[in-house]
Amino acid sequence: MACGYLIRLKLIERWKNATDVIISHFHGDHIPLYNANPFQLHVNHIKGLNENVRIYSKSFNNMSRLEYDRASKLSSELNTCIIPAEGYRDDVIEISKPVPHGFNTKEPVLITKISDGGITFVHAPDIQFYNNNVIDLIISWKPDIVIAGGPHYIDYHILVCLGI
Repeated sequence: MACGYLIRLKLIERWKNATDVIISHFHGDHIPLYNANPFQLHVNHIKGLNENVRIYSKSFNNMSRLEYDRASKLSSELNTCIIPAEGYRDDVIEISKPVPHGFNTKEPVLITKISDGGITFVHAPDIQFYNNNVIDLIISWKPDIVIAGGPHYIDYHILVCLGI
């Protein structure tokens, strides 16, 4: 819990100077929430800290009802428009089209590539490594560093295999 608290403080501090924020998907462990639990970032912690930050995410038509509700509330609370980002590309940032959230195809995620010309970083949250097309996309970007999530169910499967 102490580590989570320190990370939250760092996120709040970084929000103040951010120019762009990319939201991969609207699950509670990836966004500021208006009804956050003690382990999540509450939108009030960042509200008013940076009125110039641009927030990118999936377009509303690629969101589940829950994600749509959270995106709408976040946009309202921060008094900003969320910019649809599927397929966005500039000299530094490239954002994928929505890709499967593991086996969950109803709430896809966005993968982000950031490259400064020397180092290429890819963030592939919660992809679970189940989809070969997603893996091929990441490989095609030739990243130096990848942060990816999954599989969520590995611990469960290991415990079942061990008979625990």
